[in-house]
Amino acid sequence: MKTTPLLTLALTLATALAACPASAQTCREPTGLRIELTLSFPGPTTTFTRHVRFTDADGYFFDVPVVFTRNAPRSNRWTGTPTPTGLLRLAVLTREDMRTFWDDMSLANPGYAGSLSIGTADIYIQYNNCSSDRVLDVLIAHITNGRLGSGNATMTFNQTRGRRLHVQRFLGWTRAEFNATPAPLQRFVYDLGKSGTDSEDSSGGDNPQYGSGAQNLCSETVSWYYYEYGSPIYRFGTQREDFRDITFHATMSDAFRDAGRQYCYDPGSESFVLHDVNGRAVGGRSRVTYAPQPGDYLDRLDSDQDPSNGDDGHAMMILDWDPATGIAVVLDGPWAITMRHVFIGADESSGRREYCVGRVPENGGAWIVW
Repeated sequence: MKTTPLLTLALTLATALAACPASAQTCREPTGLRIELTLSFPGPTTTFTRHVRFTDADGYFFDVPVVFTRNAPRSNRWTGTPTPTGLLRLAVLTREDMRTFWDDMSLANPGYAGSLSIGTADIYIQYNNCSSDRVLDVLIAHITNGRLGSGNATMTFNQTRGRRLHVQRFLGWTRAEFNATPAPLQRFVYDLGKSGTDSEDSSGGDNPQYGSGAQNLCSETVSWYYYEYGSPIYRFGTQREDFRDITFHATMSDAFRDAGRQYCYDPGSESFVLHDVNGRAVGGRSRVTYAPQPGDYLDRLDSDQDPSNGDDGHAMMILDWDPATGIAVVLDGPWAITMRHVFIGADESSGRREYCVGRVPENGGAWIVW
């Protein structure tokens, strides 16, 4: 895991995670969009405008106008930023039931003369009004050797590639290391930078992607990926839990506990220890410990069982765990889906928070029948 200025600052401040609903609201609307563009052949000689187009499952689209300016005289490198109208349109895309607009994104020429021969283009979206423990600049597309035609033309880009590279660069992973992670994690990564909820009316079918009616959207977000792309677990050895329609973090945490797959952080030993169905450490002095792996469930417990005080827990998925610093990098959403740092060691030692990990079947572990 990289040590960044953001991480150093966050370690100093020990920023606490907000509860599900609060987290959803503070990061709901993007505050910026940036395109770093390198043209492979000479293009426009002055500032020019193109659009980032968001299209939903029914074919309706929003265009976000982006104005490009040259980085230096005679340079082929340009930087594009949205117009004020473009930022307002990005905010519209975060309303409830608008999530599918984020699934089909393209560069569009709404009729201007002149084509663009693209050597590379990196498209970032920003959520700067979020807590400092989040990774605020999200690479949502990486384009190489593309062409956007003259006049009314569009160029669809590979969204999964950009988001995968975003995670690989941040964590220092290889492509093979990313490909070896559980499918729910990979699919979660492919939604980085998106914001909003789904519904049956917006092609969500009978299992909307974190549907708008839920109040604890962080829980519904994580459980959705486990249901769609993961393996079920078995509570008490026989009760199948596939994570469908779970909208409260404790339900997932309890399911892992009942399946013998819950490990809670012990600040004394600085390790995650297996817990039994009663929430007690297993094995006495011979405790069973586990180092969290990518794709595991991370639950910040409701420490005082009083949700009215804003500390009603939080659901996340682990990307990376650094036992030396006691910091996890997690996937969190849905407003917005970003990576963020969780200061497990510091929070537990100070008595402010309690954390448990649910070990997914893809990461091994013996099944326990209580």
